[in-house]
Amino acid sequence: MFNTDGLPLSKSSSSQLWPILGSVIGFKEVFVIGLYHSFSSKPKDVDIYFHDFLQEAKLLVEE
Repeated sequence: MFNTDGLPLSKSSSSQLWPILGSVIGFKEVFVIGLYHSFSSKPKDVDIYFHDFLQEAKLLVEE
């Protein structure tokens, strides 16, 4: 399973960090898959945001 949620890096800046987090059924630990940094709000296009991750995950599952 994977998830993302943005968090502000400071009160005085619009800088935000959007981690892609993953977990595997049967394991307690959550792990970082990727990070997205922005000075604007959330990523504008979720398809572009997740594209590289989904392509790599697909390769791992297929091979």
